[in-house]
Amino acid sequence: MSTASIREINQSLRMLDARVFQILSLFFLLCAGLSSWNFVIEWKQAVLCFASALFTQAMFQVIEFHRFPDGKKPFNWMSPWITSSSLLLLLKSTTIWVHPFAAFVAISSKFFFRIKGKHFFNPANFAIVISLMLLPAWISPGQWGRTPLLIFFALSAGAAVTSRARTTRVSAYFLTFFSLMLLCRVLYLEYELSIWTHQISNGVILIFAFFMISDPKTSPYSTFGIILHTLLVSILSMYFIFFKYEPNALMYSLFMLSPVVALFHYFKPNIKHA
Repeated sequence: MSTASIREINQSLRMLDARVFQILSLFFLLCAGLSSWNFVIEWKQAVLCFASALFTQAMFQVIEFHRFPDGKKPFNWMSPWITSSSLLLLLKSTTIWVHPFAAFVAISSKFFFRIKGKHFFNPANFAIVISLMLLPAWISPGQWGRTPLLIFFALSAGAAVTSRARTTRVSAYFLTFFSLMLLCRVLYLEYELSIWTHQISNGVILIFAFFMISDPKTSPYSTFGIILHTLLVSILSMYFIFFKYEPNALMYSLFMLSPVVALFHYFKPNIKHA
């Protein structure tokens, strides 16, 4: 293959919406989990979850069109698809209506909680926290094992690299802060390093890092804001994990600190996202 052809392929890949890579990564994991990795979820739950998210997105876009006829936008199917995939990968329930209800809550949050026209709660994070508090649902980090974890890391890294540099930095800062904090605790307590590697070898952490906290529409714009936000999320998560013994610390920490991002959005100029 000639150098010119390779250059054209690379340029075409850069032009693709980064969400396409996210969708492919999450959808691969979801299909593999449903068929081979014994995820606690059924196909009908997945179908209802996707249908609920897409319907809710369409409903609110129709409502917005009637309110603002001059601001008509094409149907945004990627956002509800990514949100549904994240919900199905992270949130577990044996009750069939939990996932479609969570999808409805997730997409609705984008239209109800806004500052300057931008939502500040990550939709999947918002729905997961509400579901954990009010519904028969849970998160199961142990479902991943190690082989799927390695596959997922490669897919997630590829999706992050092809996205905007700011999104990549969000994931990198969070993983750095959180991993270093865990490492410092292990060294301080004189535990074996295998404990640290076990702690960070968690599929939930990677989904959180690459597809939740790094959401460009719900993370700060500036480098300072990104560093501060990821640092605060890491610190609060460590507090919940080791002082409150909360297994879902990452989800609650991001949820509680989302209003901080709203302040960043309020005081920073409007920035367009892909």
